[in-house]
Amino acid sequence: MREGSFWRYAATRVLSFILIYAALVYVFCALLDTQLVIQVGQTLYWDTSQRAQGLLAGGTVTQEEYKETVQAMYEEARHERGFDLPFLARIHFRALRILRFDFGVTATGIAIQYRQNTNTLSVIGEFAVPTAVLFTTAFVVQMLLGILLGARNANRPGSFLDRATTFLATATMSIPAPFAALLAILLFVYAIPIAPSTPFAFRIMAGQFHFQSWFVSLLSHLALPFLTVVFLTVWGTAHTVRNLNLGVLQEDFITAARARGIPEPRVLYRHGLRASAPPIVTLAVTGLFTSLWGSFLVEPIFQWRGIGTLFLSAIRSNDITMLLALLVTVTGATQLGHVALDLAYGRLDPRIRVGRPQLQRLVGSRSKRAQRAVRREIERAANVHGGRAASVGDRPAASTHRRWGLWIARRKEKGAADSRTSPRGPD
Repeated sequence: MREGSFWRYAATRVLSFILIYAALVYVFCALLDTQLVIQVGQTLYWDTSQRAQGLLAGGTVTQEEYKETVQAMYEEARHERGFDLPFLARIHFRALRILRFDFGVTATGIAIQYRQNTNTLSVIGEFAVPTAVLFTTAFVVQMLLGILLGARNANRPGSFLDRATTFLATATMSIPAPFAALLAILLFVYAIPIAPSTPFAFRIMAGQFHFQSWFVSLLSHLALPFLTVVFLTVWGTAHTVRNLNLGVLQEDFITAARARGIPEPRVLYRHGLRASAPPIVTLAVTGLFTSLWGSFLVEPIFQWRGIGTLFLSAIRSNDITMLLALLVTVTGATQLGHVALDLAYGRLDPRIRVGRPQLQRLVGSRSKRAQRAVRREIERAANVHGGRAASVGDRPAASTHRRWGLWIARRKEKGAADSRTSPRGPD
């Protein structure tokens, strides 16, 4: 792929990501508008009432003046958040604030354990760290083990390890993750008490932090959920990689590499895995961005305070502000992963042609528009030497357009030759 073509493609993908993400933010704001206005409105009225209690307790205002003060403060708070605007204007106002990463404050019970009315974005960032420590680390480990194990099983199909991997992949994919987490706790916390039963505190009060004891406690609390998540996912990854590599290892270039005396591990991991890299990269990138948001079913079972636990707490407390912020951030991260995947394909895979017409499809098309596009490409690709067009047997020029023109000409000549030599049917 040419450098300019790639950067045009990259700019197009990034622009489409921004437009689609903005459109989804507007849709989310429209869907949650009614509940958000009711829930945040009640919270605002309670806050303004509490702030105005001092005036009433001091005896400086009467009961009627207190009610008027509370109503004025409440209307001012509603105006700051755009709640007094019409429906479409209110959605536009809120969507612009979200696109500037201004989600407001949250009243989720688990978020205000240490302080009240915490900024929503800072709460998400604080709870994302434990999720990344558990799920992202577990995903990277199981992905590396799955690739190595799957490539080895593809090289030795039908072996004991291959059969065991297939059996474990089927078994672990059939067991729900929450049920497996409960079994792990029942076995290693109560039956064989080698794992702690208390939740791990990522946040330590000032003056009480000791790194060595904190790190040992982290490893002891992390071991059981980490090993459970890895065990549930590594066998399915290995089975997928094995099926992807099984056909690649039968190709002629693998046989030629072995005939040249290249060591088997190099043939297996360098030549074989490189040919099956695109679907493996797809699995890795999408899984990596998905792992950043944890699991709202597994985390509460292990008492691991991550994004999944925060999501479940927001649902229980009906915190629409936190739910909207989590929905927007998860959607953005997922879309960002797909954009990164597309850019990686366009940059690394030379078989992918982007930013120019796909002539392979146009040559076989019968539409006039496609034929005109093919003729324009042939005329542009003509290699003129002394006023005449280059023939098919001439050496292809360095230009990409010239190579396309020669390829099209060869294909047309081959089609014409096949039509002349093909046997005629019965009259």
